[in-house]
Amino acid sequence: MKKLLIVLPLLVGLVAAVATCGQDDVGIECKMSIDPSDVTTATFNTMALDCRSRICMLNIGEAKPHCTQVCDSDSDCPDSSLSCPQAGYSCAIGSSVGELPCCKVCICNDRISGDQTSVQAACAATEAFCPTL
Repeated sequence: MKKLLIVLPLLVGLVAAVATCGQDDVGIECKMSIDPSDVTTATFNTMALDCRSRICMLNIGEAKPHCTQVCDSDSDCPDSSLSCPQAGYSCAIGSSVGELPCCKVCICNDRISGDQTSVQAACAATEAFCPTL
């Protein structure tokens, strides 16, 4: 029992560290084989080797895709990055359709779709499909 009491805090700390380790690559450019002009909704590559989370996102109106990560709240996202230095990030639903429907990911605040209300409504009765944190 004493060993468990010693090991348990270490395990909790390790889990917390692993859950936040990908924040430093959120916002860096990643690769996708899609023309940005063809994007009509947020598009994801969930096998992006250049992202720790393996999630590369191309949002509507963006010229280049960038790494993101699954989140539960804004605190799971970085305050800023080189590609989003002033606006900061929020935990928001990327898209109600596609590869990660209704999944919350870190999105630069100046790139969040003004249509979040309709996206949230579309996702209200849908279970999100997200990789685990």
